[in-house]
Amino acid sequence: MQAEQSRLNAKQKTWPYLLRDLKIDRANQAWAHDTTYIPMARGFVYLTAVVDWASRKVLARQVSITLEAAHAVDALDEAFTHYGLPGIVNPDKGSHSRRTSSPMPY
Repeated sequence: MQAEQSRLNAKQKTWPYLLRDLKIDRANQAWAHDTTYIPMARGFVYLTAVVDWASRKVLARQVSITLEAAHAVDALDEAFTHYGLPGIVNPDKGSHSRRTSSPMPY
């Protein structure tokens, strides 16, 4: 079942990965943004983190018992407030953002 989560929807448009050959060598040049789940005795908690690629510093994080966009937005807002705007925010495009019903443009 795990492999199903990574399979792309054939109807979903895919975009080239523009950061592949970009040298990331300074703070605030590019941030990574990702959400992962942590299994617990009764369900899951979700950890969202914003990380500066150059320094590998965790700039913001949110922990939640639900997988909602608001937690990701809160983490980004926290990072923007404390560190300003980066040149690039590179979000993970996991299975939850590739659903055909997803409001996300990617």
